[in-house]
Amino acid sequence: CLYRIVCAGGWRHIQTHARLVFDASGIPQRMFGVSWDVTKEIEAAERLQRQAEQLRDAERRLERASLSSSEGHWELNLQTGRNWMSSSYHALLGYREGALPRSYAKFRELEHPEDVARSDAAYQHHIATGEPYDLEMRIRTASGEYRWFRRRGTAERDASGRPISVSGSIHDVHERKLAEDALKLAQQRFERALM
Repeated sequence: CLYRIVCAGGWRHIQTHARLVFDASGIPQRMFGVSWDVTKEIEAAERLQRQAEQLRDAERRLERASLSSSEGHWELNLQTGRNWMSSSYHALLGYREGALPRSYAKFRELEHPEDVARSDAAYQHHIATGEPYDLEMRIRTASGEYRWFRRRGTAERDASGRPISVSGSIHDVHERKLAEDALKLAQQRFERALM
C-alpha cells in the first residue's frame, strides 16, 4: 500500500508490501514486509503531470490562435518520415482531425502535380543553405478541390548540423492568389490590345 507519514522534514510518501503468515488453523501469526520512501518518485510524477497539463494548455492556446488566423502548423520527423499536423491544419483542408496521412510520402499525394518539383526544390534549398523555406503551392482539400497555401518552415539540426526535423505553418492564400492571377491576365490582355 502507499501512504503518507509526517517526519521531521515534512510529509513523506511510503510504499509498503507485506505478507501475513498463518498457523495451521488459519489464524494470522506474523507479518513480514518491507517499506521504502518513494517521495522523490511521487514528486517527480506530480511534476511531470503538471508539465503535461501546461503543455496541453499551451497547445490549446496555439490551436485557438491558429484557427483565428487561418493558419495551420506541421512538423516532419526526417528520421521516420512521420508528419504531424495540427487540428487547425486539418480544418484548413476540410479534414476531420487525424484524417490526413501521417506518412509524408502519402501526404505528398495531396500536392498538386505541377507544384511537386517546385516544392522539392524549395525544401532541398532550405536544407542545403538554411535560407527560409517559403513557397506557395496547391494542396488537395477534402472536397477534392486544389487550394493555394503558403507553406513555411525551418529545419532543426543536431549538434553536427544534420537536419533532424522541419516544422512550420501553412496559411490559406487561395483568394489572394486567384485575384493576383486575374489581375495578371487582365494586364496581359491590355498589353496585347495596345500592340
